[in-house]
Amino acid sequence: MTKAATIKAAFRILTLKCAKAGVPMLVTNHVYAAVGAYIPTNEIAGGSGLKYSASTIAMLSKKKDKDGTDVVGNIIKVKMYKSRLSKENAQVEVKLSYEKGLDRYYGLLDLAEKYGIIKKVSTRYEQCICRWTRIRRGCNKWSNRCFKHNRGHSICDSIN
Repeated sequence: MTKAATIKAAFRILTLKCAKAGVPMLVTNHVYAAVGAYIPTNEIAGGSGLKYSASTIAMLSKKKDKDGTDVVGNIIKVKMYKSRLSKENAQVEVKLSYEKGLDRYYGLLDLAEKYGIIKKVSTRYEQCICRWTRIRRGCNKWSNRCFKHNRGHSICDSIN
């Protein structure tokens, strides 16, 4: 039996035993780029045993978060490769600061702008006067009340 076949058989048995005991099984592994493919994809090392036995596979990648020339943290992108609980190929970015930890408000402004709750004008954001009717009826009235965009997570108190 090859190493990949042994790992696949072990995961088949471990998955069933852990499920009966009610114990979640968490496995970390590395990925590599598939060589020779028309579209480059990430492949999980160790054969297909992990792919078939896992209920959720999340691919993590990171990039540096810089303030000028100083690195202040990482921005971690999570892509759901396989999931029984959420939509596949969904992506989310999470900001991990070295000083403060996870930033719970990272990306909130982009989401509000995407769904038309706020509007970016030049270097500031504006809120719709009738924001609930804008979502339903497509209102175009924008107030001149604004809030500051401080690296994606600071909103001043002028918003109701």
